[in-house]
Amino acid sequence: MTENLTTEKIGRLLLLFADPVHLRVLSLILDEDLAPTEIAARSMLNLAATMRHLRALQQAGLVKTVVAGETRYRATLDQLKRTAIELATSSRDPETASVGDVSVDTREVLSAFFAGSQLKALPLRNRRKKMIVLEELLRRIPWKAEYKEAELDAHIKPIYEDYCSVRRAWVDFMYMVRNDGVYTWTRHGMDAIE
Repeated sequence: MTENLTTEKIGRLLLLFADPVHLRVLSLILDEDLAPTEIAARSMLNLAATMRHLRALQQAGLVKTVVAGETRYRATLDQLKRTAIELATSSRDPETASVGDVSVDTREVLSAFFAGSQLKALPLRNRRKKMIVLEELLRRIPWKAEYKEAELDAHIKPIYEDYCSVRRAWVDFMYMVRNDGVYTWTRHGMDAIE
């Protein structure tokens, strides 16, 4: 994605969030699906204004419709998350997929194993190179205190198709611990991403 497109998307989202009515409408449908008439009543807007705000939020990818007898609306923050990730990774060097202030050696390792945002392969024999790649992968997932296995897989899959190997390596190299299908950070893992 080009920098201009990312900037444009971010600008549109910021404009939406600058409008308190958009925020009020969005906050109403964060936890429950509501019909337009319910949203209008709770937000103290007329139905036409409610629909206008819902359309703007829907065009930005922040709201989706759910049809269950009648059309209802639900907030979906996936677009906001993707934009935040794009913004966070826009400072990365597209050739190496790493932050700009890494050593030349680290940059060379990442260049060898990444093609843009995709990991080509995990280093097999060299422990130091494998750690560099694993730590870069850790920096690419959204931070949470703990992840369910399927959730972690969903973050890894877009970067590398063998997500099981990555999960296993994070545990083997003590970046994370696994307990009953839940992965949590170790101190070593937290230090690696700082």
